[in-house]
Amino acid sequence: MKKIILDEAYSSYQDYIKLSLKFDSVRAINSRYDIYIKPFFGQRNLFQISKKDVLEWEQKIDSLLKSYSYKKSIYVALVGILNYCIKFFELDKNVASEVGFIIKEKSIEKTSDFWTIKEFKKFIKEVKEPVYKTYFKFIFFTGVRLGESIALTFNDYNKGYIQINKTKSRGRTHSPKTKSSNRTFKIDLKLRFELLKLKYYYIKNFENAKGFIEFIKNFNTFDKNKFLFGYNKSLSESNITRYKNHYCKVANVKRIRIHDFRHSHITMCMDSNVSIKATCTRVGHKNPSTTLDIYTHLQKKDENRLVLKIFFKRLF
Repeated sequence: MKKIILDEAYSSYQDYIKLSLKFDSVRAINSRYDIYIKPFFGQRNLFQISKKDVLEWEQKIDSLLKSYSYKKSIYVALVGILNYCIKFFELDKNVASEVGFIIKEKSIEKTSDFWTIKEFKKFIKEVKEPVYKTYFKFIFFTGVRLGESIALTFNDYNKGYIQINKTKSRGRTHSPKTKSSNRTFKIDLKLRFELLKLKYYYIKNFENAKGFIEFIKNFNTFDKNKFLFGYNKSLSESNITRYKNHYCKVANVKRIRIHDFRHSHITMCMDSNVSIKATCTRVGHKNPSTTLDIYTHLQKKDENRLVLKIFFKRLF
């Protein structure tokens, strides 16, 4: 019987996927393989992996993880590796495909946390650092994703409009995953003023402008390639989270994720009777159902209003 250790085949598979996948995708597959596939199959002869082995492996994965989508992504990674082995190592069949993904999604209501305007004001009042203060205001009042926000430069801000055409993750900048994420939207006058103050802060503290004349000169020749949040170097994801957590504690407000600032913005839009289509376009959702499925708390709120109206109509 032929013998090829799966680890050896995977080493070849890595070179193969680097040609067609983005860096982050390759890294994600490597992570899934190293943590959840390699310990079980890494030293096995790929020609001797059986359906029973795959079944036991799925049961093990199911016991280790809660996220259904992540479990499925690990299974898809194994299927992809074995398909590669069929193509290049003359493996007869893909036992993972034949077994199928048998793990069933547990029925769990989707929830998302958010802040009201009142909670956000309580939080932002405590933030002292000018760059972070402006940053938190920006993501709350625009709904921009974390990766999108830290990739922004002054080139992406023009006459009150923000253009999203890239995202940043772990120090690498790349194109957004979907076409709908590429978008241009308008920001309010108060936020424009906040960004103007931020530009003034950069000129004063990083370009050492002294006096009014020198400030005006630097203002007009300002390098638009500078990051909107961070100047020479964009804010790091870890520092943003650290500052957020610190000021949540100081302000005594519930701790939400950075991504929940986006939820808060969409909640604010929908609660203000902004159309679903306009909200989706602004935040880069491809389908309106994405917004509606996530923000179920608003649907419940609308239902309560409806029931209350019906109640009063019956009284009078």
